[in-house]
Amino acid sequence: MNCRVGNGAPRSLEFVHGRRAPLPTRSPLAVRPRAQNRLPRPFRWRGLCGRFCTPYGAAAAGFTLLELLVVITILAMVAVVAMPHLAKPSDSVRLQATAREIGTALWLTRSMAIGRGIEAVLVIDVDRHSFQSPAVSSKSFASDIAAELTVAEPERLAASRGGFRFFPDGSSTGGDVRLRIGDKEARICVHWITGQPKQGATC
Repeated sequence: MNCRVGNGAPRSLEFVHGRRAPLPTRSPLAVRPRAQNRLPRPFRWRGLCGRFCTPYGAAAAGFTLLELLVVITILAMVAVVAMPHLAKPSDSVRLQATAREIGTALWLTRSMAIGRGIEAVLVIDVDRHSFQSPAVSSKSFASDIAAELTVAEPERLAASRGGFRFFPDGSSTGGDVRLRIGDKEARICVHWITGQPKQGATC
């Protein structure tokens, strides 16, 4: 049986010796002791870091020093093997670079002839793999690049040497240079009327 006593909460009653008496209740002075030195509960905030957050006191996942050293050693070995192949340009790149150098030398020689009002000659030696002119100091190209000259007969200086002569009006004696590495080829042509060098397979 339940009843309300004063303004307090309902209390259960039972009959004792013919009388109704309240059951014994907890004393209001009894206070539950607080736990001392209690550690905080593990906390995981999945909203920001998801599965990468670890509970309090748990060991974080990662790499050991030995694992990092092994990975660095493998990367170093790969770099040592790959660098010589990466540093060496391909045959096509070297061929085009040589063709551009000779084409630039022809342009500079022609510009000198026009600017100074003189005749200027660019001489190419296919045996020595070199070329030079009054406007360009002696330069060489790779020995594995084969060169073939087609020049005007008066400019044929030797079996392996020939020249491209430019005049003050910009014209030239004309001709072309063919460069080869294996099955790759580059060609530089010089028009005899305009004297302008042009690079291309069908020039």
